[in-house]
Amino acid sequence: MNATAVQLEQELWEAWIEFDQLNPKNFGTLYVLGEALTGNKKKLSCISRCEEKSLPGVLALNLPEIDPESKLRSGEVIYAENIGQIGHYHTIRIFQGAEMVVELSEIEVLV
Repeated sequence: MNATAVQLEQELWEAWIEFDQLNPKNFGTLYVLGEALTGNKKKLSCISRCEEKSLPGVLALNLPEIDPESKLRSGEVIYAENIGQIGHYHTIRIFQGAEMVVELSEIEVLV
């Protein structure tokens, strides 16, 4: 995938943390929302965490598998995780199979 295509896709992604003042064990919830090609008929698909590609401070996520027989469509995908501290992640990398398609380094904090 060329850099232009990655940049266009990256504009369709966002990451933010919503502060949870009622939960003393966690700072809040991290949300990652974006648009990707999917064969899923549902309007909203979930992204899964990829432990083997994660590094300290880096969250690696996998987009849902695409069935080559299904009709491709663009749809929203989402990931959510409770986090204990605000600086837990500084980068989020999103993969489609073995290829990294998006890297986010800006995570907004909503208090």
